[in-house]
Amino acid sequence: MNLASFPLRILSLSLLSISLVACGGGDGDSIAENLNPTNIQCVNGIPKNLKTKGNGVFSEELFSIDTFSDQDDEDQVIFKSNRLENGVWYENLSQIIPNAFTRLDDEYNAGYHLTPQTLTTSFKQITTTAGLPLGYVTEQNKEALTLVPFSDTCDLNTERKIAVHLDQLDLTGKTMADLLAYYELGNPKKAKRYLPSHIEYVFSQDRTLYQKLKNNPITFPAGSVIYFPDQEIYTAPSISFYESEKTPLRSLTEYTNHSSNRLPAGYAWKLDTFAGYKVVYPINSQSGAYAYLNNAYPGVEYQGGIYSGFGVIPGNYLKYSQYDRAEDIDMDTTYFNKTAAQAFANILKASQ
Repeated sequence: MNLASFPLRILSLSLLSISLVACGGGDGDSIAENLNPTNIQCVNGIPKNLKTKGNGVFSEELFSIDTFSDQDDEDQVIFKSNRLENGVWYENLSQIIPNAFTRLDDEYNAGYHLTPQTLTTSFKQITTTAGLPLGYVTEQNKEALTLVPFSDTCDLNTERKIAVHLDQLDLTGKTMADLLAYYELGNPKKAKRYLPSHIEYVFSQDRTLYQKLKNNPITFPAGSVIYFPDQEIYTAPSISFYESEKTPLRSLTEYTNHSSNRLPAGYAWKLDTFAGYKVVYPINSQSGAYAYLNNAYPGVEYQGGIYSGFGVIPGNYLKYSQYDRAEDIDMDTTYFNKTAAQAFANILKASQ
């Protein structure tokens, strides 16, 4: 029995306390919270009068590199357009790398999101004419921003805020070989990681194309910049769960005793209450602190059913979710500005 097999969109699982300040690693890179936004008119999860405070990376259109499965279930590398409009961060398919896909997959967005004080839902998170709404950017400053994941009620005052900082890298004069150097056998510690591992994996499945990409002498032009998150800070725990993850178990005790939910030595399940609902999640047996473990999914008792969920805990998710790779984080995605994205697509086309 698989108790937790749903795809995860980390942005829909995030939280942050109202008082958190996101630090960008240098003077001028921190942003203060937008305190108690009021008078927000919300229509199907889209705020009609929200304004992002400040300017930064998301003031321009960015392109996130990702993979998408075609009708033959083969992964294709694509770009998604990410644009900030009226305080809402939207994602859309892009044709910078030509593809036959017509829409983003949003069937896994609908769900419930619990924090110690609130229950929010995301059943209205569907693709609109503007794109798929990922969340609300309340403030930004250079490479730092405060993001509130999408909710049906446009709730900006929840614990589900996230403080994000993006690392910025200049690609001017670099080749595709530079972007792939990290993945050369025996060379990971001598090269900078530019691309997520799943992107490199798709390219590497076509050995001829992979070699042509690494041998292509075309360089990225001036003004080519990429970004990737190096900080995603949460200050409170959060559990998200979905209708598809309802289990046949009758109680949270059965859930924690199930063979698939046995914890390693040094950890234990804690029974708690989030927003009035019973939950269980792993903790450190000695300190009692929240613990993040791969394949240890929190459980939720909701309207008579027992659900398997996904949890985040206080701290920098990008570090505590990596374990022994904390010093060498594999980014979830890489964002390209338009100049870099177009150059990447041109190099790919010239290598095919």
